[in-house]
Amino acid sequence: MIYRPNIILCCSSSALILNSLYGYKIKKINLCVIDSLSALASLIYWLDTQNMNKRNIDILLANINFLNFFIYGINNQKKEIMPFLWFNLFNIFYNFSLSCLFYKYKCKKWYYFHLLFHASGIFQKLLVYHF
Repeated sequence: MIYRPNIILCCSSSALILNSLYGYKIKKINLCVIDSLSALASLIYWLDTQNMNKRNIDILLANINFLNFFIYGINNQKKEIMPFLWFNLFNIFYNFSLSCLFYKYKCKKWYYFHLLFHASGIFQKLLVYHF
C-alpha cells in the first residue's frame, strides 16, 4: 500500500515531468532529456521506496540533472534574473536539508519539506528554461 507521503511526493514528481515537456516544446533538448529521465526516476522511486536500487538511480540522475541545469544557468542566464536564481537555489538546498533532517529524526511532516523542495526545483528549472 502506498501511504500518504508517497502519494504526495509521487504527485510532485509527476509535476517535474511538465518541466521536461516545456523544455521539449521550446526546443531545449539538451536540458529536457536528462530532466525527463530524472523526473521519471523520481516518480518510480516514490512509488516503491523500499527498493534501494531505485533510490540510487533517482539520486544519481537528480545530481546529474542539477549539474546540467546549474552549468547551463550560469553560462546562459541574463544578469537581471541571477538574484532570483541564487535565492531559489538556496531555497532548494534549505528545503532538501530540512526534509532529510526531519526524516532522520522521525518527524511525521518531513515530506512537506520534500514537497517544497520539488516545488522549488520546478520553479528553478522553469526560470532556467525560460530565460
